[in-house]
Amino acid sequence: MLSLWSSVANLQGERGSWLCAAMSEPGILVLTDAFYPGWKVRVDGEEQKILRANYLFRAVALPAGNHKVEFIYDPASFKVGLMISLGTAGLLVTVALIGWFRRRARVADVPKNISERPVTLVAE
Repeated sequence: MLSLWSSVANLQGERGSWLCAAMSEPGILVLTDAFYPGWKVRVDGEEQKILRANYLFRAVALPAGNHKVEFIYDPASFKVGLMISLGTAGLLVTVALIGWFRRRARVADVPKNISERPVTLVAE
């Protein structure tokens, strides 16, 4: 039997939530939030396996006693997307810097005074 002495008590930004649960016997805590890959759960600070309840919801098995349960949303897709974005931004900066240095080198090769340029005579 599950008795909650605090429902979702603290939202930690957009990444997750925690709650306290008092269990008189072992059971399963079910949250009616949507199950989605990327959710992780910690019970009393130790990572546990998150379960899928009724195909749609998140759940975690709890032993008897008082527990602090933390649900954290940390999807791998976000990390992959972040790495791709950072790599692309780095590539764009690198290409821009290479172009800038090449253009600067070409401008440095041009004589500053027009009288220093060789004159080509064309015979008619």
